[in-house]
Amino acid sequence: MGTVRGKRNLERTELPSDVHEHVSKTLPNRTEHKIIAFLHDMRYARTSDISQFLGLSLSRTRTYLNRLYKDYYLFRSFPKVDKGSGEGYYCLDKASIFYLAANVSMTVKEFGWDYRYNINDPTRMDHTIDITKIRVAFSNASNGTVQLDTFAGEKKVGLRRITDELALRPDGEFTMIVSKGSNKYLKRFFLEYDRGTEDLYKIKEKVSKYVEYFKSEECRSRYLHLPSLLIVCNGELSERRFRAALDQYSELLLLSTIFITQLDHVLADPLSDKYEEMSKNMFGKLTEIQD
Repeated sequence: MGTVRGKRNLERTELPSDVHEHVSKTLPNRTEHKIIAFLHDMRYARTSDISQFLGLSLSRTRTYLNRLYKDYYLFRSFPKVDKGSGEGYYCLDKASIFYLAANVSMTVKEFGWDYRYNINDPTRMDHTIDITKIRVAFSNASNGTVQLDTFAGEKKVGLRRITDELALRPDGEFTMIVSKGSNKYLKRFFLEYDRGTEDLYKIKEKVSKYVEYFKSEECRSRYLHLPSLLIVCNGELSERRFRAALDQYSELLLLSTIFITQLDHVLADPLSDKYEEMSKNMFGKLTEIQD
């Protein structure tokens, strides 16, 4: 496996017509499984994102990625860059869908994830990649008191909520486990991320949907405690627009705990108490986890 490290023009094995048999003969190891599950959550990630998530060197991470690419578990692209060589962008390929479905005793159709969701132009995936970076930051910042439990990116959240009557599509949904003495508690967040590409009208429309959703019976039947909303902005203009929308729909501040911050703050210290928050404690309302 080490002989293929770093080769961009790596030839892939021919995927047999019987994908189930192919998967049974090429089962991922524990680290490769983590990569597949991570990309199922996040849809797209770069080599460096996966390396940071695993806590492994880039060269060792590439060894795993090359094997998964060769055996059709992952698809990859290398965007053009002005100088040097750009890193690989990875997403799930066909064998991963068969593998993940088998793990939960489902057919591929029942599993409900088409590998063709993923194959897009990576140069247009900046929004998705930034959400992946946010997830990695929260994962790596976990400590003995607070740790990331689950994180679903925009595509996975969208598929999960496809039957919801209210068309709320957060950019992410994640849970944190908070330890207090011998007790453990769960805190749930919706993530809204804006790169500054949405105008004020669109942002107001988004905020109004959160108001509608948090007031709905659908939301209250789904969650014991309403999720908090973490708004991450990439730039001052984006933040000003969100603040204007929150001023207009101030009712949202009474329904849920809202946090607004900048991307660079999250990436530097995702568990910081310096977020501009609408309550006194990021982990104020907690759901106790019963043994």
